[in-house]
Amino acid sequence: ELVPTVASGRADWILSNLYATKERAQGGVDFVSYSKVFDGILVKTGNPKKITGIDPSLCGQTVALNKGYVEVPLVDAVGSKCQSQGKPAPTTSLFDNASDCVQAILAGRADAYMNDINTVKRYIAAHPGDLASADTVMLDYTIGIGVPKDNHNLRDAVVGAVTEIQSAGLQAKLASKWQLDENAVAQPSVLSSAD
Repeated sequence: ELVPTVASGRADWILSNLYATKERAQGGVDFVSYSKVFDGILVKTGNPKKITGIDPSLCGQTVALNKGYVEVPLVDAVGSKCQSQGKPAPTTSLFDNASDCVQAILAGRADAYMNDINTVKRYIAAHPGDLASADTVMLDYTIGIGVPKDNHNLRDAVVGAVTEIQSAGLQAKLASKWQLDENAVAQPSVLSSAD
């Protein structure tokens, strides 16, 4: 809903930890990227299913995922690798929010959940005896601020502001303060529908 809202002029920009993807840019926004994406893989403590990543260790496992998130096609893509090894593809269970995904793991209805590492760490802290991280995976995405594709003045101003924030060390300082991954800072770049 965020991309159409900005593309239609009902909002000026998106600042919502949104992954900048080509598909989303096709919806009428340009993205100014400022952060790399590190996903955590949430599992039960001890990782009883021995999940190692978004890889064939997911074969035959049930993965809880948020509807519409980029992790859905990534997990679905593992299915062909599993089948080529004679194993069943992973099953995806789609939920409306992260809390429901986590509850599926706690209740034994799912074996793993994938989301940004900061979200995964938050749930581990909330359930320290029950949940752990199987792995951290850097995804081929960035997090970006979405602006209307035709508003180049705003886009360029956002690039300038992000550059200044990073040059002053403020993004890294805030990441540390809020226990986010300081290594995720990425030099600003623009992803547009023309790319």
